[in-house]
This record gives sequence, C-alpha cells and structure tokens, in this order.
Amino acid sequence: MAAARGRRSAAWLSLDARDSRSESFWTYVVTALQRAAPGVGAGVLPLPQSDRASGRA
Repeated sequence: MAAARGRRSAAWLSLDARDSRSESFWTYVVTALQRAAPGVGAGVLPLPQSDRASGRA
C-alpha cells in the first residue's frame, strides 16, 4: 500500500447531471479509487451490471 510506504494517494471524481444513475456513480467512484490504489474494489465493478441484469437497478 502506498500509505504504508510513506506516500499518500488521492482520488478525484467529477460528476454532472448525466451521472445521476447509481450504476454510473459507483462505477466512477471505484474507477477513481483504483487510480489512487490499484486493485481497490476490483470485485465490485461487476455488481452494478449484475443488478441491472436481474432487474434490481
């Protein structure tokens, strides 16, 4: 982890009105976090698509 080696990481996320769907929002959040800490949330990104396929989104 970067913090354990004395470095700090940051994630930046910019949204607009077109990003109001929860599927888009969480995909952008996880993607931003992965730029700061690769591998974070790797198993989470498939979840919005699986919710949509099952009719829950």
